[in-house]
Amino acid sequence: MAAAGGGWDVAPENAALVEEVSVPARGIDHLLRLLPFTSVIQLNLNHNQLRSLDGIQACALLQSVDVRDNLLDDTVRMVAQLGQLKRLERIDARQNPFSRHFMGSTSPTAHDASPLAATPCRVRLYWR
Repeated sequence: MAAAGGGWDVAPENAALVEEVSVPARGIDHLLRLLPFTSVIQLNLNHNQLRSLDGIQACALLQSVDVRDNLLDDTVRMVAQLGQLKRLERIDARQNPFSRHFMGSTSPTAHDASPLAATPCRVRLYWR
């Protein structure tokens, strides 16, 4: 179920039914409102003011998340938060402060000093 208003404005008692939330460019700076959205599989939060993904763990069924163009700058923290989501297949985190300093390689066999180097990859991550 995708809800009107991108899903963000759903009554709390109906939030668990929502599978898609799309709230780009709304000035969102935290994810506390996500806690009742336990069935979300697709989440679009691009062009907001997020500095962390605290609270995203509530979306255990999440398969795809778009956090492009936010204020995310801690790659290790982001990977730890998203790593708890066992169904996650796609992350788009381009145009965040961490991506300007990211030392990773686009090569899937590269081993370097990036925070993601030791992380087993089961997710497609876009960061540049």
